[in-house]
Amino acid sequence: MIQAEVSREGNRRVLELAKKHKVRTFFNSAPGDRNTDKSMLALSDIICMNENEVEFITTIPQRTLDDAKRAASEVLAMGPQYVIITLGSKGCILASNEDREIVHVPARQVAAVDTTGAGDCFCGSLAYFLVEEGLTVKEAVYKSVRVASLSVLRKGTQSSFWTRSEIECEYPDLLK
Repeated sequence: MIQAEVSREGNRRVLELAKKHKVRTFFNSAPGDRNTDKSMLALSDIICMNENEVEFITTIPQRTLDDAKRAASEVLAMGPQYVIITLGSKGCILASNEDREIVHVPARQVAAVDTTGAGDCFCGSLAYFLVEEGLTVKEAVYKSVRVASLSVLRKGTQSSFWTRSEIECEYPDLLK
């Protein structure tokens, strides 16, 4: 997993090496940049971005779920296998080049205390579910939306992230 806070050249090199060695890649485009190098999207297997970041890349204003789906379709055409657009309290859009499916994954409705770090929680959870549990991207996205919805119930960024044992204790069905 890489993100846009690292140098463009460094990210490109990592993606090229991963592609050469057939290693699955996950590009989190945060914090977003109007000058994102779109050619890097073709080197990424999975790209995750929020509404602002996808608008930078596609110039499609993000007002509705249909806007997000259109933007996801446009980013898919740039080469990644999967595009995920996080939508805050509305969940996310998952688009797949594998089956040409674009779905809305709704979030649990909760009384948010602090949304800081929810996107990071989502991305970290997604990486965990893909690597450690071997889930499909679609299965991992559904679980990651649930985990991220818990992170907004606490203040802080990393301090708001629930441990697996906390989740299993308080919400035993959440990860099933």
